[in-house]
Amino acid sequence: MYEVLNHYRPKINASDILDTLKLTKGQYFVVSVHREENVDNLENLRRILLILNRMAEDYRVPVIVSTHPRTRKRLEASDNLKMNSLIRFLKPFGFTDYVHLQTNALCTVSDSGTISEESAILSFPAISLRNSMERPEAQDAGTIVLTGFSEEVVMRSVELVIFEKNAGIEKEISVDYKVSNTSWRVVKLIQGLSSLSNVWHGIAG
Repeated sequence: MYEVLNHYRPKINASDILDTLKLTKGQYFVVSVHREENVDNLENLRRILLILNRMAEDYRVPVIVSTHPRTRKRLEASDNLKMNSLIRFLKPFGFTDYVHLQTNALCTVSDSGTISEESAILSFPAISLRNSMERPEAQDAGTIVLTGFSEEVVMRSVELVIFEKNAGIEKEISVDYKVSNTSWRVVKLIQGLSSLSNVWHGIAG
């Protein structure tokens, strides 16, 4: 991820998505929720929607939701929970626009598998809206808060990471997130090991 973000950094920085959406830096939330266990579970989905309402009500800023097709489908099928007018369910953003939104948001709320890396490397406030995650190193380093779906836990966590950012508290980035030549490492592994895989399976020619 470090290598990818560095490669696309000029395009990320040049994004005009804030102007397009008429947003002000640091005065909006960005949200991405798409995991099957989150949106296909109607109870979890309802709790997430209540959390979005609470964010809009408490902070009185736009809540920009990058709405995955799976999520939109479930929203259309769910009961008509009244949503705050500050919440905007928009089509999914491209990579550079979305990362630009994240880096300039008041806080990012996401169930993405890469939110731990992105928020650590780019140093923006974020929480992971999941019950479990595959990035224990991020929790060990304190770069992400895993919240589950408790409204109170989420709101306290949002407040915490915003405070952390405003106070200038530096995050310790996991060593694994600082690798700048991942692609070359992969190329070398493939080059050296692809022919050996047959040996390991006992079918070498």
